Amino acid sequence: MVDFDFKKIQSYTFFGVLIGITLLFFWMVRPYVYPVFWAAVLAALFYPLYQRLLHAVKRSSVAAGLTEIIILLILFIPLAGIVSLIVQQAFVVYQTFGNKETFVSLNEYVQATLSHPLIARYTGDIDLTEQLSNFGATASKLLYGWLSAWGQNTARWVIQFFIMLYTLYFFLKDGPNFLKKMMHLLPLGDVYEERL
Repeated sequence: MVDFDFKKIQSYTFFGVLIGITLLFFWMVRPYVYPVFWAAVLAALFYPLYQRLLHAVKRSSVAAGLTEIIILLILFIPLAGIVSLIVQQAFVVYQTFGNKETFVSLNEYVQATLSHPLIARYTGDIDLTEQLSNFGATASKLLYGWLSAWGQNTARWVIQFFIMLYTLYFFLKDGPNFLKKMMHLLPLGDVYEERL
């Protein structure tokens, strides 16, 4: 007869459930890690500005809101300008290469080059029109897949952006209180907690 140690089974079960719940928790908060991280980075960078605004307006909620507006103006308006330039260039490229005359002139140029006696000796008889149309079909499928993935990622990015702004507001407003509570919860000595 095998002797089962009930305490041992109880310990293994407890740690198994604890590890499972911990992994499930990390899987649930995974989408929020990046917005919270960037909110913490921006709060650390712009905290001196927040303190100056707090000294001027005397209300923490107003100072945190003004700091967020300034962060948006400094960081995200230039980013929006860059994105708009990229979109404009993409439309120019699409209009240039989406035009049938461009492909006709490209086909004529390549056919003239391929018909040169030195090149024709090595290339043989190539149907370039069919290869260009196959290339265009493949490129359009790739572009469609990229644009649909980009559209889905844009919705996710917008949601994470608002989570970051919401978290940033409270990191600015209640930052010192968060740090004091974290220092109280950490099992390190006070000297090491101050350094962190």
